[in-house]
Amino acid sequence: MKKKLTKAEIKILEKIISEDKPEYMSHVSTLEITDRNYTICGQYLHFLDSKTGKNDESLTLSSSLIAKIHGLEHGVGFILYINIGKIDCLEMFCYGDDIFPENLEEHHIEEWL
Repeated sequence: MKKKLTKAEIKILEKIISEDKPEYMSHVSTLEITDRNYTICGQYLHFLDSKTGKNDESLTLSSSLIAKIHGLEHGVGFILYINIGKIDCLEMFCYGDDIFPENLEEHHIEEWL
């Protein structure tokens, strides 16, 4: 069953894409989550992307972007995977000993570091 992105997930994707690959910004509104894997220290979101990038590139956006999340002592990092011109997966992970929130919407983003 496909799921919609939360407001926090959209905000994260837009922040990463706007800084690293703005040509993928139009993909965000059409993404659907096909799988959400929670790993205690992070989460993987796998997507169905109905759009294709211009050059069918495959790349990893390992952003220096870190977010401070309410209730966590350390920051949260992000890696975005693009496969053959489609947004494929977003990896979100905690630094330190924090436990990643199962529902990120409840733990609002305080600031970008």
